[in-house]
Amino acid sequence: PESPPHGYIISQTGGQLNSVVRWACDRGFRLVGKSSAVCRKSSYGYHAWDAPVPACQAISCGIPKAPTNGGILTTDYLVGTRVTYFCNDGYRLSSKELTTAVCQSDGTWSNHNKTPRCVVVTCPSINSFTLEHGRWRIVNGSHYEYKTKVVFSCDPGYHGLGPASIECLPNGTWSWRNERPYCQIISCGELPTPPNGNKIGTQTSYGSTAIFTCDLGFMLVGSAVRECLSSGLWSG
Repeated sequence: PESPPHGYIISQTGGQLNSVVRWACDRGFRLVGKSSAVCRKSSYGYHAWDAPVPACQAISCGIPKAPTNGGILTTDYLVGTRVTYFCNDGYRLSSKELTTAVCQSDGTWSNHNKTPRCVVVTCPSINSFTLEHGRWRIVNGSHYEYKTKVVFSCDPGYHGLGPASIECLPNGTWSWRNERPYCQIISCGELPTPPNGNKIGTQTSYGSTAIFTCDLGFMLVGSAVRECLSSGLWSG
């Protein structure tokens, strides 16, 4: 008799009556049908094997379970195939887990189909960051996990420079890179000295005041005292 595709004859005692033939399959294939046949005399008087040549079917380990927030990369699920696990953006495979598995000849995955875990990426704590004359707060997310957003705001009289907000990126770093926000005091600009008068006060930053007086024989029109407001404008 013939050998099955992806299989072979283990032994054959001959081609005479009561001879026995035994088949087996190559590695990665399982036998479908009988593994042996005996040469018998048929009712028509000729000799024939009492079982057809079996088939050799490729062994599949089945579709492995994909991790939550992740997936698998593979071409098929047959013996010898290696499957690679991956995580979606913002997640990483737990360092203790195997990242690959191989389909074994017994039809099982080498990791016993134990799905690795994808854990959320976290960014470093920014608790030590102090924004002088301002504050920061988390507006969404928690524990500095992926996509956590932090916004910065300045006290009255100060305006923010640098990033107004940062977000935890998929690679576990904050989006501010090397740039840090800071709060700069607001300036209202220089006030002119009135003709035939005087101005006391040279500061132009938030909270500063300017006092105006007139020379002898002149009367002041307008505010005698003006203050630099948080809007960046002088009062009065």
